[in-house]
Amino acid sequence: MEQEKRSKVNPTQSMRDAMKKATTEMLVLFMLRQKPMYTYQMAQEVSRLTGRAAAGANDYCKRPVALGRNYLEVGRYTEVIFPENKVRFIAITDGVDSAAGDNEFAPFKNIINEWYAKDISRKVKSAFKAKALRGEYTGAYPPYGYDRDPNDRHKLVPNQYAWVIKEIFQMALAGKSCSIIAKELGEKQVLRPQAYLHEKFGTFASDIVLTYPYAWDHSTVRAILMNQVYIGNMVHFRTGTQNFKSKR
Repeated sequence: MEQEKRSKVNPTQSMRDAMKKATTEMLVLFMLRQKPMYTYQMAQEVSRLTGRAAAGANDYCKRPVALGRNYLEVGRYTEVIFPENKVRFIAITDGVDSAAGDNEFAPFKNIINEWYAKDISRKVKSAFKAKALRGEYTGAYPPYGYDRDPNDRHKLVPNQYAWVIKEIFQMALAGKSCSIIAKELGEKQVLRPQAYLHEKFGTFASDIVLTYPYAWDHSTVRAILMNQVYIGNMVHFRTGTQNFKSKR
């Protein structure tokens, strides 16, 4: 089993992440200057203001310990951003209150918290690597046409959509293009993978997927034909991050 690890940098996605972070920071600082708020209150308020789930708010409206796990970030907030915006920072469990003056031990606690997060990250990666070396499936959701074995969740067993996978490969061997295969699957009203995941696991699905659940795309068919899990291979660590702080 060949394992490969690649890190991909998407400039567009990086720009979106930076804009999302900056927008969320401005919203959080604006709300904190109005009145004291707990984390869940800020998340609810961001959700109300934006009209959508406040996923970004959860990244910055953190519990004090979670915020302190990145000592560079918490230092920027407590030493620069919060004082400049007249925001009072209180960490109850750590006994920190910016109104009472600087806490000389806070930076050391932040470093210790980061060491803890780094150690957890290393242990989680080691556990996933051990599972991969044993040939176990470690994905969040089983591939289209498979379910997790009820007796061993790290093994895959065919489900009621396995015949779709077989038919896709048979049609490809017969010389049919991915576009023709996608068209024929749509005519047979076979659920496309995105609609199947939404129906079975409640995952996110776009309006197009929900409106046209049987509209297969040639790229989806090609992805299935290129997926080595359908020939018995488990390919792990195709992507990765530089460290536990980075998303790249």
